[in-house]
Amino acid sequence: MTSGTWKLSGCKWIAPLILLLLLPPSLWSNKAGSGFVDGATKAKRKVDTKKLARICNSVGKPTLAANDRRSHAILEKLLGVTSELSLATSGSAQNAAACWLLFDDPKKTKASSSQFLQRYALAVFWFATDGKGHWQVKTDWMSGKDECSWYGITCRRSLTG
Repeated sequence: MTSGTWKLSGCKWIAPLILLLLLPPSLWSNKAGSGFVDGATKAKRKVDTKKLARICNSVGKPTLAANDRRSHAILEKLLGVTSELSLATSGSAQNAAACWLLFDDPKKTKASSSQFLQRYALAVFWFATDGKGHWQVKTDWMSGKDECSWYGITCRRSLTG
């Protein structure tokens, strides 16, 4: 299993830049009230994922059961990196990626996986750029294969702990 840095078609910096642009501006800074949640703040805050139980209803998916631990763990993890509004907005790339992870990801990635956020970020990129409809080469994208084997993505193991 690999994780760490990835690059898109030889440009190590372009994919993270694109992903930064996909994030809502409220998450760009660490100022009070900006919407950014650092580790210390998140530890103190209880995340209520039950209010997002209908997150994928608009795309024909069922309401999440209150006792579905995997789904609520995924939502909790995503709320640490994406605003609730972005996740809940039907048609947003973040909502589409969340619904894909919850219901359609053949790999059934767990929120506790070291590659979970990497897979989410790439799924957001896929949906934001309409990969299904506009990409000419999309080998293995959104498949059950490790995201490091998706066309144009190169991952390398982190050299630090």
